[in-house]
Amino acid sequence: MPYIICVPGIFRPFLTNDPRIYIDCYELFKWDCEARPYSDALCKKLQEEDSRHESDSRRHQLENYWMKALRLNTKKESICSCIHSDTPTPGYLMHGVVIETREVETDDL
Repeated sequence: MPYIICVPGIFRPFLTNDPRIYIDCYELFKWDCEARPYSDALCKKLQEEDSRHESDSRRHQLENYWMKALRLNTKKESICSCIHSDTPTPGYLMHGVVIETREVETDDL
């Protein structure tokens, strides 16, 4: 099934059969994407790229946009990732309150 992918800032949508690109663009990047049957009018129009010998260059363009977005996304994740340590840092979750616990007998009430 072909996937139509609209890259932000690019006028013409791209047509691909690669589900990896579709899933990343749809789920990860939140680009406008949809799956359509080959008989769809827009898919037929985009398939005319083959007759104009544009399909290879358009496929490379889409792959370049996809790879660039993946690099930016992984860079954001590495910058925003939290540092996790199993050992608490000094002063972490500590306060100066002392709590006293004692048993109370029912006769004291």
